[in-house]
Amino acid sequence: MEPQQQRPKRLCASLAKATYDLTDRHLLSLSFQEARNPHYRNAPPMRLYLEDEVIALSNRVEEQRQYEIEHAAEIAADKLAAAKERRAAAAAEAKAFVSKFEGVRLADSLMGQSDLPLPHDFLRSVVDCLAAGYEPDGVRGAGVVARDLLNISSACSDLRVVVRQHGLPALGARVPALADADIHRWDDVIRDPNAFKLPHLKRAAKALGEHTTGNKPEIIVRVLSALGARHPVDAPANLLKAMHDERGTYNETSRVRGLLRQLVQCGHPKAGMALMQKSTATMQAEILPFAETLDDLVALHAQHWDEHMRRYREAIAALDAVRQQRMATRRGQSITCECGMSAAKACVFRKCGNCCRAGFCARHGRR
Repeated sequence: MEPQQQRPKRLCASLAKATYDLTDRHLLSLSFQEARNPHYRNAPPMRLYLEDEVIALSNRVEEQRQYEIEHAAEIAADKLAAAKERRAAAAAEAKAFVSKFEGVRLADSLMGQSDLPLPHDFLRSVVDCLAAGYEPDGVRGAGVVARDLLNISSACSDLRVVVRQHGLPALGARVPALADADIHRWDDVIRDPNAFKLPHLKRAAKALGEHTTGNKPEIIVRVLSALGARHPVDAPANLLKAMHDERGTYNETSRVRGLLRQLVQCGHPKAGMALMQKSTATMQAEILPFAETLDDLVALHAQHWDEHMRRYREAIAALDAVRQQRMATRRGQSITCECGMSAAKACVFRKCGNCCRAGFCARHGRR
């Protein structure tokens, strides 16, 4: 008889890591077989690796570790050189970006004739009404109001001038100021950052939570990015910062999200989609089709919530009536309707067929 060939020995993942000093990342390069865990029935299947492959992998890993120990200085020098190259490339890219608008100053006014000759006082009153609609923690945030101002500015050149010179500053005055007493002239920083010295720009970057290492072009790029601008713009810096924050994370405890959660409980079809958004800006965009302001959202919530509570109280009353009916049946008591007739045993309101007008009664149904 031919000798029976022995099956190759296999090791589970935990034993292979403990015995040969390997990690999960090392084992990713090996093939394995899945088998049922004999110790925990509900645990995920075990991964079994060939012992020969695990030993060969352990030898390669050990050789790599020895090489890194012996050539530690060379490896560190290579990493330092690569970091310097990346830093030089980033500095060159920042310098090329800043050079595009270096020496270019934004115009103080917009030229052009208007197709809509209206008094500037009237246009300013229109812009003031739009800016007054800003809600700090409501539906019409800084991004929504700014978008409305930019939309009307496309009507004529006079509106562009009024929105730029009066509308955006009026909205910026309602938005919370940037919290840093040492940094003055934030609007000038965002309008012409090249006009400021490096120490002032570093203080601005530090106030915005950015790194302060690097040359002047790199600091300018970080400051503009932190304020949500791709290039110097003639707009209030605190307005740009508020719009940038709205595109980021959201406040989980805000009043708007609390109203949306309760609207979802009431079964509102669009509140759930708005609540699923990951930023304040996208959430406000989803709310605008059915509620343009916070007052509209509150009114909509009151309407749906009252109806939801009414249905809830009716359901509680129906359950209470069923409970009382069952208790009376157990005691052998007869159930009497409010009109004096005998009530139907299957009626959840303990009424007769003439008095019951409930739409969800199992015995009498809708009348």
